[in-house]
Amino acid sequence: MNNARTAADGTGVAKSPGMTVKGRVPTFIFMCLLVVLPLSSAGFLGSVDQALTTVADSVLSSLGPSAPAAVPMPRELAMRRMVDRTANLLELEGRSVDRQELLEIARYAEKASLQYHIAPSLIFSVIHTESRFRRTAMSPDGAIGLMQIQLDTARQFAATTGLTAPTGIRLFDPETNVQLGTGYLRLLIDRFGDLRTALAAYHVGPSEIERRVVAREPFSDRYGSEIREREIFYTLVAQPRPLMASNEAPPTEG
Repeated sequence: MNNARTAADGTGVAKSPGMTVKGRVPTFIFMCLLVVLPLSSAGFLGSVDQALTTVADSVLSSLGPSAPAAVPMPRELAMRRMVDRTANLLELEGRSVDRQELLEIARYAEKASLQYHIAPSLIFSVIHTESRFRRTAMSPDGAIGLMQIQLDTARQFAATTGLTAPTGIRLFDPETNVQLGTGYLRLLIDRFGDLRTALAAYHVGPSEIERRVVAREPFSDRYGSEIREREIFYTLVAQPRPLMASNEAPPTEG
C-alpha cells in the first residue's frame, strides 16, 4: 500500500510535507503585507521604519571600504604614548607643558622619520636634549630651533639634498627645523656608520669627531648616552635616571 498522499487534482503526484510548507510561504507573506501596508500608509510604523533604517545604514557604513577606523592605528598610539611620556618628563623638570603643541611636533617627527628612516623616539629625544621642545630656542653660538641647527649647516644640507635653503627665521618653524635636523642626523649616521659617533658629531661637529676617529682619540659619549637612554624610556616603561643637561650654556628664548 502506498503511504504517499495522492494529489487532490487526481494527477497522482505525491506531495511531501516540505512542498506543502513551501506552498504556504507566499500566502503567509501576502497576509502580512495586507496587515502591514495599511498601517504604514496611516503612519503608525514611522518610528519602527526609522529605527530599522538607522540600523541598516549603520551596518552598511561599517562594511563600506571608506569607513573610518574605529580605533587609532598602532603608530598613532605609539606617538601619543611618546607625547604623554615627554610631557611627564618636562613636568618633572619644572617646565610648562602644552600637550597639543607636543602632539604637533610629534607629527612632524613622524613625517621626518618616514622620510629619513630614523625612529620618531630618537628624534624626540634629540629635541628634548637640544631645546626642551622650545621652538624659539637659540644657543649663544647661533644654533636655532627645536633641533638646534646652525644656519650654515642647514643650508649645506639643503643644498646637497635639493631642498630649499632656509633662512634664519625659517629655522624657527617646527616642521622645517625637524625635517632638516633629522635629515642632517641621517647624513651623519650614514657618514660615520653608527649612532654613537653620529650623535657626537651632531653635538660638537663632524670635522672634530672625524679628526678624533682618524687619530684614534677618544670622544665624550655623554651627549649621546643621554639621548639613547631617553629614547629607551619612550619605548619602554622604565624611568630614566636624572639626566644632566648636554649644553654648557642653556639655549635662550629668541
